[in-house]
Amino acid sequence: MPGWTITGILGAGGMGRVFRAESARDGSPGAVKVLESRWSRDPLMAARFEAEAHALMKLHHPHIVRVLETNETDDGRFCLVMELVEGCDLERLLRAEKLASERAVDIFGKVCSAVAHAHEQGFAHRDIKPANILTAHDGMVKLADFGLAKDIGPGSGSTIGAFTGTTENFGTAYYLAPERILSPKSAGPPADIYALGVLLYHLLAGQMPLGNYTPVSRITGLPAAFDRSIANALEADPVKRTASANTLAHEVRAAWQQHLHGAHRTQKWRRIRIVAAGIVLAAITATAGAIWQKQHMAPPPPPVFAKPMNATREQPWENSLGMRFVPVPGTRVLFSIWEARRRDVEPFIMAERSLLNSAWRAASAKRAKETVLSNFYILDVGGKLAPVGGWNNLGYAVSPDHPACFFTVFEARRFCDWLTWKEVTEGRLKPWQRYRLPENAEWQTAAGGPGAQPRAGNVAGPEARDDRWPQAWRTFEERDPFPRSAPVGSFPAEPFGLYDISGNMAEWVSDDAENDNEAKVRLRGAAYHDGTPAAVNFGFPRALPNKMRLPVIGFRIVLDWQEDEEEKDE
Repeated sequence: MPGWTITGILGAGGMGRVFRAESARDGSPGAVKVLESRWSRDPLMAARFEAEAHALMKLHHPHIVRVLETNETDDGRFCLVMELVEGCDLERLLRAEKLASERAVDIFGKVCSAVAHAHEQGFAHRDIKPANILTAHDGMVKLADFGLAKDIGPGSGSTIGAFTGTTENFGTAYYLAPERILSPKSAGPPADIYALGVLLYHLLAGQMPLGNYTPVSRITGLPAAFDRSIANALEADPVKRTASANTLAHEVRAAWQQHLHGAHRTQKWRRIRIVAAGIVLAAITATAGAIWQKQHMAPPPPPVFAKPMNATREQPWENSLGMRFVPVPGTRVLFSIWEARRRDVEPFIMAERSLLNSAWRAASAKRAKETVLSNFYILDVGGKLAPVGGWNNLGYAVSPDHPACFFTVFEARRFCDWLTWKEVTEGRLKPWQRYRLPENAEWQTAAGGPGAQPRAGNVAGPEARDDRWPQAWRTFEERDPFPRSAPVGSFPAEPFGLYDISGNMAEWVSDDAENDNEAKVRLRGAAYHDGTPAAVNFGFPRALPNKMRLPVIGFRIVLDWQEDEEEKDE
């Protein structure tokens, strides 16, 4: 790139990559955000990059990442050169540790200051979340990623507002205000206030405010004033929310001062009680010893969880849901031996239901009433609540060990994110470890490679002989006793110890080719209804629309457990 030398990579996402760079002019550091080559000709993605540049170049604030310049790579891709923040994002920090309340309040105040400035300059951020908040080693906090920003200034007709009306999956679901779901185009500064309310709870409690969430005061002992500030920011009706980011910051500062004053008063009375206790102590010496011993017994040690690195085919590693994982030679991940079961995904569905039944209840009573396990709602790619129909209406008897189905690839990825968050907070996983869908190449290796022949199980069985399925789908038939899908593990395992690699459910995988179209996502393996050579052939991936939701599509997850060398150096 003209004027800059790339020296390393800082991060990557679905839209682009961020590189560490040095200025050819004076050697100063910078962060270069480059649009992925597969999006370079997509006008919507180009518009998002331009939106971020447009917003950041108008914003000058100590807690907002500065844009140094806009540029193009040698191959014509749009890029932003921004100041380099030495540290990590808040999401990684929260996964690694529970923040002290004082630090949490400090970070929150700085973010509020940045958001208030953006609002004053006519921009709503609309994607406030820990991953977009950078924390430097020196304590500096920077708000980043204005790619979903909306120009709310008078007479605004910029491409920002037009772009944000597309079917982009805006933001992160836990931080989305109800109006972002129901009317994405109209969402403005109040949506940022809602996200700030979620952020405040997350920072102080170390968890998300799901369902009828426990007030922060009960979790931390902080004053109830924090509870009121959070509740006001999380009002479902935008009109009833806290008026501004500055107002919210002022409330939080006042609540913190109340806490400090209360702590000082508590210390004073504690000294008085200690003196009184000393006078009485002589009269109760005998019992005091027993009381002291009881009160000062060592707390029980924290639970010790099995480590993924010790997994073998003979002794799989088991996670908190009872899913079992084994290593596959030629990959750096652990594979689930089964397709995701109904029993595995039900806690995730209940968590989604809890989320929807809280702030979104008032925004859409009809949706809240329909949010039940037999027909639950989840966010689709357009940021709307979409029903996952037929969960309990498959037309045949199922058990908790039957594979989960009716999941789009986005919902399967969301399950992986939820499970990662759950187990990192429980201490079962390290902050760098995560669950995800297998990459296409990883799935291919796990299946035995391009030349491997499937050991068929539950492929185009007797149920595929009726008129429900086209004749062309029955070129490979397997006799089995199961009507349609079967409980996982009902058929012999493949050589690496994985079950149902070909059969039962077709499986979503992640695309790993730069020229893949995100509208199409790869599908591997045959399903119970499908015995065509193309489906059964391990070397032949298929592609389906990414919003596809069918009773014959499930998914298998992997655990990416090895720490990258770059993360070790940080």
